[in-house]
Amino acid sequence: MLVVYEDLHWADPSTIESIGLLVEQVPTAPMLTVLIFRPQFVPPWPNRSHMTPITLNRLERPQVEAMITKLGGGEALPAEVVQYIVARTDGVPLYVEELTKMLMESDLLQERAEALIALSTEHGFPHWLTYGTILRGWALAAQEEGAEGIAQMRRGLAIYRKTGAELHLPYFLGLLADADAKAGKIEEGLVALNEALDTIKKTGERHGEAELNRGKGELLLMQQGQKVEEAEECFRKALDTARRQQAKSLELRAAMSLSRLWQQQGKQKEARQMLAEIYDWFTEGFDTADLQEAKALLEELA
Repeated sequence: MLVVYEDLHWADPSTIESIGLLVEQVPTAPMLTVLIFRPQFVPPWPNRSHMTPITLNRLERPQVEAMITKLGGGEALPAEVVQYIVARTDGVPLYVEELTKMLMESDLLQERAEALIALSTEHGFPHWLTYGTILRGWALAAQEEGAEGIAQMRRGLAIYRKTGAELHLPYFLGLLADADAKAGKIEEGLVALNEALDTIKKTGERHGEAELNRGKGELLLMQQGQKVEEAEECFRKALDTARRQQAKSLELRAAMSLSRLWQQQGKQKEARQMLAEIYDWFTEGFDTADLQEAKALLEELA
């Protein structure tokens, strides 16, 4: 029998105690027990002859480059992109994977946006030209070209407003706020989110309302002199909206944001109970980023 315990650095005392009892039984039982934890965790049980510690060191640069190439389907990424990933991930495999995938996806989005721009320019489709300009700007911002990306998004939005169109405007403003936040432009991001929420009240286009409220709450917490009460109100609005719309993925995101805030306020029990309720609703998709993040947060709150 194989028994695997992951993330012992987040385990509660009762779990650690039960594992300690199991460790004592391993020599007399037909089982292999694998305990996985970060270096800062110190096992409370003594070392035994039947225990074999294995230290997984951070990846060296050649290993990181090999991993990037494999994630890219065997195709080598540009040298500057590889250097950026190596510098930002510090040899941690999970970070290498997540950042590489994000950059590849944003690169693909940029390619599609540029194709849309070319097609719209050729056939005279000003409406779709603005879509392509905004999306290309967001893709550039995701690739750490924040200033140029934000400038393109603002140009696209200015042209879009001149057409009189308002469809998808809250979504585009949400993308702009996301790019502003990554660039450290918190006030500009809040302006964009407030305009997006005002547009929703005017048009009734509410499919992104929950995420916009959640994003506003996150930016309020990033401001100098955190506006905690306003942020909590935004998270509650996001949670209520997602529940009303039965948008479970957005409800999970809102619950995580509110749980983190409550965690900082010492409300561990309330935070865990709320997050566990929505997390337990899911029956699949546990390899997705949001559910993995929710699982880790639940373990922290235990």
